[in-house]
Amino acid sequence: MNGLFSTFQEAYKQLPDGDWLRFGILLLVLLSVLWLVRLVSQVNRYVLLVAFVFGGTFLFANWVHNRTEPSFLTPVVDVVAPWFPKKLRSFDV
Repeated sequence: MNGLFSTFQEAYKQLPDGDWLRFGILLLVLLSVLWLVRLVSQVNRYVLLVAFVFGGTFLFANWVHNRTEPSFLTPVVDVVAPWFPKKLRSFDV
């Protein structure tokens, strides 16, 4: 048990303060999303379905536009990408 505690203590010392802040924000966002899903599902399940469809569509369109999709979805995105607008190249001034 003492070895486990010392391992956590070493990991705690190595993490910068910014990472703890990001972890706290991520935890707050996840809890907020969970609360929102529970609230919306009590109102109407179709509203929850529409919210997930819009969110998934936005995420997929963002992946296609920026080409940041997960590697297992690359074949699907390669097929769909010609029908989506492409990201413009940024020119250095």
